[in-house]
Amino acid sequence: MKLSHLIRRRRKRLIAGGKDYEQTGSSSGFESGLTNSGVADKIKKEKVIYGVDQEGYIKKIATGDVKKKGGLKKTPVDWGYLNIGYYLVTPIVAGVFLGLGLDYWLNTKPFFVVFFLFLGTVGSFYNIFKLLTPPKAGLKAK
Repeated sequence: MKLSHLIRRRRKRLIAGGKDYEQTGSSSGFESGLTNSGVADKIKKEKVIYGVDQEGYIKKIATGDVKKKGGLKKTPVDWGYLNIGYYLVTPIVAGVFLGLGLDYWLNTKPFFVVFFLFLGTVGSFYNIFKLLTPPKAGLKAK
């Protein structure tokens, strides 16, 4: 349910129950008893936070009890994975062009294209596997 629907339902319960209903909007002007004395004092409004409990009632929450939203943590960008598309596509495209060239030169139409396409695909998977696996403890990564 939407929060606006819950607020309207809660207002109806308060009015129907005979309880005093206090409007929680922002009031313009000063409260009764306060005057404008010409001093540059700022009146700080108390921050009121409302929440909805499990039964659907709206209640005031103390500002100390509010949990901060856990947004996304900003992590530095790993630029090492920027070339991952080239690691996939380059061996396949090179295999196809090499196969087409050999097929044209030797007049064997589909044989070398299929062979080098398969070889390029295996090479691209090997490149991705090599990129994504962490280096072993005893060996230094180049």
